[in-house]
Amino acid sequence: MFLEACFYIAGVKRFGAAEYNKKHDGKKYEDKLPLFGLSDPVLLAEAKRFREMRNELVHEKAISNLSGAAIHIAQDEAKKAVSFAKLVADSLVRVAPHP
Repeated sequence: MFLEACFYIAGVKRFGAAEYNKKHDGKKYEDKLPLFGLSDPVLLAEAKRFREMRNELVHEKAISNLSGAAIHIAQDEAKKAVSFAKLVADSLVRVAPHP
C-alpha cells in the first residue's frame, strides 16, 4: 500500500490525476519506474521480484507436494520488501515533477 501511494503521489504530480489514473495506475511496478526516469536494470529486476513475491503471498495457495517448491522466510522477504519500498520512495522524491 505504501509503494502504491508513493507512485500515486508522484504520478499525479507528474501527469495529473486523470492521466495517471487512466494510463499508468494499473501498470506493474517495473513498468511504472521508467515513467519517473528510473530505469536501472537492477532496480527493475527487484521491482519484478517484489511484485511476484507480493502476489505469491497475497494470493497464496496450498501446495500439496513440497518437493521442488520454493519456500520463503517471511521475515527475510519483509526486510527485502521494506528496503525496496524505501529505495523507490527515496528515488521518487528525488525525481523532479514535470511542469
